[in-house]
Amino acid sequence: MLGDRIFVIVAMVVGSSVEVRAGLIGDSVKVELINTGLDVQGSSTAVVGAGVEFPRNGPASNVFDIDFTDTQVSFTLDPGFNYLINPFAHVNYRVADLTKTLSGASVNAATTLSQFTNSRLSLSNGSLILDFAGLGNGFTISKGSRVVLDLTATAPVTTLTAGGLDVPRTGQISAVPGVVNTSFDSSGGGCDTGGLNVTGAPTIDTGNVHFVRLSPTGDSSCYLSVGSPTGAEALLFLGDPLNRITNLGFYWGSIDAYNSFQVLDLNGRPIPIDGFGDTVTGSAFSAFTGRFAPDSAYVNLAFAPGAQPLALRLISSNTAFEIDNLGIKHTTPAAPARAAASAARVPAPPIAWMFGSALLTLAIGRRNRTAGRIAHP
Repeated sequence: MLGDRIFVIVAMVVGSSVEVRAGLIGDSVKVELINTGLDVQGSSTAVVGAGVEFPRNGPASNVFDIDFTDTQVSFTLDPGFNYLINPFAHVNYRVADLTKTLSGASVNAATTLSQFTNSRLSLSNGSLILDFAGLGNGFTISKGSRVVLDLTATAPVTTLTAGGLDVPRTGQISAVPGVVNTSFDSSGGGCDTGGLNVTGAPTIDTGNVHFVRLSPTGDSSCYLSVGSPTGAEALLFLGDPLNRITNLGFYWGSIDAYNSFQVLDLNGRPIPIDGFGDTVTGSAFSAFTGRFAPDSAYVNLAFAPGAQPLALRLISSNTAFEIDNLGIKHTTPAAPARAAASAARVPAPPIAWMFGSALLTLAIGRRNRTAGRIAHP
């Protein structure tokens, strides 16, 4: 009836959500009906919510109602039809999650097809295989027979680590292969924004100013600082949003408890960081690394696949938050000149509301600079 062997692939796609969670409500799901040669026989997409996402006789659901809830998926036959032959006899299913990872599955007690047990489930590379084909025809199928599975899914997360490469006069740069490291030293011998668009009123200079700013450890070059006795913040736009950023880093010094940072996505929302939440504070980072002011440390962020980083937000309620050696890695490697030029295309207005109408906007130094960049192989 269904051919030699039929597979259904169920693929879950989430927007930019990167937190660890099992819930599927609101996720887009895609169902493809394919044969053993992986040729697509039918395909459907839906958003998990109220009702049956894939009613039977659809392009991909065939004889089943395929219904997702927040933590389950069910496969149900027509409750008004008696099957004289086993419709499962030549059918297998594979449930795959393209954004999260399926880390567990089990048969729920609501399953009425008693012959289907956990032994017919297997996880492979984040995909769940349902073995119906081995059931054969030696049992009776009641109207509305169904299999209900409890699913556990874990979304990838944005992670933070600490540590970089020591460079004389500069402190530390990113050790991540493929990262383009940008300093705040201009080719003419002064200081500038490194070709990045910056909003706020940061200071870019060298040396120490008593009770105002302290250069990062081992760094006699130009660095950026933000802060005042009444508080201040700045945004550093990270480049072309169409060329997704996979890694971001910077040299943080000194690590004060009243410093904090966020990475904002294309909608101006903070990207959650595993173990830290929306905001990484100096005190939390010090607890994580065991390093406290006036120490410095290189911060490394590896973004989850769904993350869409746009800007680094630096916040300091006192004097000051100092950084240097911004490291950025894109999906498509960007040459230093392109990285600087692409910053001109990144709009500040979508998230400038967070800083109020008195915010000063700087668009400094979009120039073809090579002296301030070190491409790490």
